[in-house]
Amino acid sequence: MAGAGKGNGKGPAVATGAIIGGFCLLGLVLTGVAATIVLSLISIYTSDSSSEANGELYQISAFGLKSLFPNNGATYGGGAVAESSSLSSLCSSMYSSSSSVSNFAGCVATNFKATSANNSNTSRRRRQSESAAFLIGQINLYYSTSCGNSRDTNRGSNSSSLGACVRNRLSQCNGLFSSSGFRQWTPIPTGTILSIVAFTGWTTVTLSRLFAATAAQTADVAGTSFSNATAKSEALLGCVFRGTLSQAAIAAALVAQSSATTTAATTTIASG
Repeated sequence: MAGAGKGNGKGPAVATGAIIGGFCLLGLVLTGVAATIVLSLISIYTSDSSSEANGELYQISAFGLKSLFPNNGATYGGGAVAESSSLSSLCSSMYSSSSSVSNFAGCVATNFKATSANNSNTSRRRRQSESAAFLIGQINLYYSTSCGNSRDTNRGSNSSSLGACVRNRLSQCNGLFSSSGFRQWTPIPTGTILSIVAFTGWTTVTLSRLFAATAAQTADVAGTSFSNATAKSEALLGCVFRGTLSQAAIAAALVAQSSATTTAATTTIASG
């Protein structure tokens, strides 16, 4: 009888312990599930937030412009063009004027070089008082939003596996090239100057007119006047998606170009 009494005393205790253990185990499982859900939501949120915070860069490595200015007797054989905020401003104005462009942050026109050119095919009547120079340089177009995928980075519009948004922006970017002949960029602010390395050294000219060239014209000049096979192929390739950039990086690039000096170096530099 005594042994039976002991057995009856342990039964409820064991059952109670099992119930408590079950509740604890269930609590741990629910806690783990809740933590997993929270971490997933945090991951999704931070990913979206990062994407929204980024912008994008689209680049034409070899873009052609034909500039006209009062005749100064100078000739240019591939000499450097001083960084000019005016070129960037004109580029931004021309690009943003398209009704199909949205979320555009700004343009930076940089690393241009110049060679002497004939101006007869940019004027109905040849102006003997004008000189012309063909400029080839880099165009950087910044967007304030990001819509691309990392796999699209460094691809041009000739790629077969681009996302729709990147392909659309590449098409807009290539629209900066003239579709045929030369397309005039207007308006040119009064007093817009360029400092160019001529054969005799730096010379400063005041632009009267500026024209975007076609990709084919740019490639032709790059290959003949500049003897630059790389620039020739880059002109024919056109615009390339360079990837995402932080808003801070985009702002820094635009601010730096907006304050770029248009005054040439005081020392004489031979063209090269």
